Amino acid sequence: MWSAMKSEKKRQKEHEDNVQKVVKRLKQRNPKKDGLVCTARKPWIAVGMRNVDYKRVRHFEVDLSAFRNILEIDAERMVAKVEPLVNMGQISRATCPMNLSLAVVAELDDLTVGGLINGYGIEGSSHIYGLFSDTVVALEIVLADGRVVRATKDNEYSDAIRNYYHDNHVIQDMLVPLYKVGDALEFVHHEMEVKMFLFCVTFMQHSFKQICASSMLGSGN
Repeated sequence: MWSAMKSEKKRQKEHEDNVQKVVKRLKQRNPKKDGLVCTARKPWIAVGMRNVDYKRVRHFEVDLSAFRNILEIDAERMVAKVEPLVNMGQISRATCPMNLSLAVVAELDDLTVGGLINGYGIEGSSHIYGLFSDTVVALEIVLADGRVVRATKDNEYSDAIRNYYHDNHVIQDMLVPLYKVGDALEFVHHEMEVKMFLFCVTFMQHSFKQICASSMLGSGN
């Protein structure tokens, strides 16, 4: 909600500042003493099946809690640039009024795009588009040594766009494709409204018949 109230310019400025904070944090890391990198996200917030004990064993935590903005929605290029803690509900509320949608939209509103990339983000449309990570165009990531790089499916950092938990980098933003869905959504909503109306009418008729039948039986006694 707060993200939508900020201008695109302000969101981008905040993003750049937050990336520099992450870079500074990672450059403070001593690989021999501090161990591997992980996010500072609390276990009780995470949505997943993995045991979170791995975060208790010499892992270097990086706070990404500020990365929850939709940075840009480009309707001409049909892509959205989002930060890793943007969740499904947030991006759906932003894209649906524009008759746009992600290719793979997880049903739980609280699932984040970063989590869907690092985990096995799958949904009904995955039989067409693959897992959520298969739809990602590009990622901006900060490596464990503090370098900021861009990962695409055809460069040396392509392995960053995969479905596993990363110990050597953290995601800062990603570019995901959008698809036109206006006509389909309008049809589905119309069908649901009609069926719900018919259901209500049928239910009322059935209830009325039961009431009448009960009244007649009562009169007969």
